[in-house]
Amino acid sequence: MLKKKLNNLAPWLIALAGYIYDILFLLNHGRQMLDSDMASEMVLTNVMRQEHALLTTNWIYSTEIKAVGPQWFYTIGFWFSKNNWLVARTIGAGIGIFLFLASWLYLGKKLNWGKTSNWIVAFLSWPFGFWYFFDVILGNYYIPHSIFMVLSLAWIVVLVKSNKVESNQHTENTAGGVKQDSKLKIGFIYILLAVISVMAGLNGMRMLVIFYLPLFVAGLFFCYCSIREYYGESKNNNQNEESKKDGAKNQSGSKSKLCKLLPWLDSTNTKHRFALVTIYALFFNMIGYAINLKFFVNHYHFVNTEGMVWGKGSGSLLKTFKWYFDSFGFTDFATKEVFSLSGIGAGCGLVLGFAVLFSVIRLAMNFKKLDEASQLYLASLFGMFFVVGIVFTYAWGEEQYWLPIVQFGVGCLFLEIKTDTIFKDFERNLLPYIAVFFAIVSAVGTTKANLAQPLRANPGFEPVVEFIQQEGYTKGVASFWRSQVVTELSNGKVEMWTMNDEFDDIFLWLQSNNHRDIPSGEFVGIYTKDECELGASKAFENAYNLEGEEVYGDEMYKVYLYNK
Repeated sequence: MLKKKLNNLAPWLIALAGYIYDILFLLNHGRQMLDSDMASEMVLTNVMRQEHALLTTNWIYSTEIKAVGPQWFYTIGFWFSKNNWLVARTIGAGIGIFLFLASWLYLGKKLNWGKTSNWIVAFLSWPFGFWYFFDVILGNYYIPHSIFMVLSLAWIVVLVKSNKVESNQHTENTAGGVKQDSKLKIGFIYILLAVISVMAGLNGMRMLVIFYLPLFVAGLFFCYCSIREYYGESKNNNQNEESKKDGAKNQSGSKSKLCKLLPWLDSTNTKHRFALVTIYALFFNMIGYAINLKFFVNHYHFVNTEGMVWGKGSGSLLKTFKWYFDSFGFTDFATKEVFSLSGIGAGCGLVLGFAVLFSVIRLAMNFKKLDEASQLYLASLFGMFFVVGIVFTYAWGEEQYWLPIVQFGVGCLFLEIKTDTIFKDFERNLLPYIAVFFAIVSAVGTTKANLAQPLRANPGFEPVVEFIQQEGYTKGVASFWRSQVVTELSNGKVEMWTMNDEFDDIFLWLQSNNHRDIPSGEFVGIYTKDECELGASKAFENAYNLEGEEVYGDEMYKVYLYNK
């Protein structure tokens, strides 16, 4: 009895430990790991907070409008900590991570996965793999995308499990038996799915390509299989065709107009309902995307790169899917010795990638043995693999763009452990611990390596910011990877203008729309040693007819004082 209780409690304790690890890492190393992509999210949040707006025309966005982004979480952080941006960031990130993990518990409940979803949450709470660590836990960029996908799939599953498209009641199988849901509740879930699909579309085409379109394709595949089955291609099917048509005619009085038009369509069939509900979700997602294209483009400032062209992807399906499976912990930009802790973590990530690949293959082989809800989950992932694989290979894509789909690979790993008959009972109990252990080692190795060798951060930068604040300077210019970092490290006290790499013009990217010219009055220019050697300070002075005075210098950075 005690052993069973401990086994039930274990994933919750591991998840809590992972969550605490994330929060403590942000608090202890958040400033050290900061880059301007991350800092710009906080600066934008501060602008929106001051304007009491969800979107602002006073900001130059990047390639996405981010109608729904991390700013929603960071705003709450600012409610509790206006003067300490690190604390505000950590609170916001903590809320985002918590909601993301909670959404997986909800999806697991709707899929009737029981304790399996607890282990998935335990795994996802740790920052395994570079991109998951960097873009989900540290940067929070993909938290909204991931929540959209998980909740959308959960609500699609709920709607698919209803008996009929136009039924008055909906029957949902639960661990405790059968629960009757009212038509009102199902209608409310339809509304929720429509709302979240529109919200996902408002951000741009990303969610359309990586989620809603793939699910629609999976639904089309189910329909195609049903058409083949209905009309048949074998002699036996041809002999039975007339009886099928006669049966359809006899039942036509009770069929919907859609089912009469498409005689092979059965509105009580789970896979057919999946196709219908994915069409519904896709429709509303495209409404959101249309608003983005027709309204946001004309009223807000961002670079619209929605027009994809052939030939801009990886060029290799093998490379594209290697990106995916490497994302479980093998990929990193920090140097790792094989037998160091970081190197062992990378090795664990490699094993996890192969384990997920094995799980996906085994689940495909046992597809017909899975329950219908799990079949829908797996079909959704296959739809993502198909659509995203083609897009990323032949049109547009980068390694980190797989990230929102990595979570579904984690789900496959634990679903395989739960359902595959090749495992003995002791293996089924032991394997979740092993998988999560590998994720923890990958997480510790990843964070350790990136503390020593951060990707885009600015080592030794805090003394520069401290000097600027001590001297009372409140305005400055710098190149992109440093400009907004100054604003966040100074807790908003120093306003920064972002210059291009040559320092001869303003870089219209992730900064205030009022920053289309350099600041007036007294301001500082911040340069790295490399930028100075390339003549950045001279280029800036020549471009704006200014003469600067060096007021700070160390081995890595220089600060010049200007007056316009």
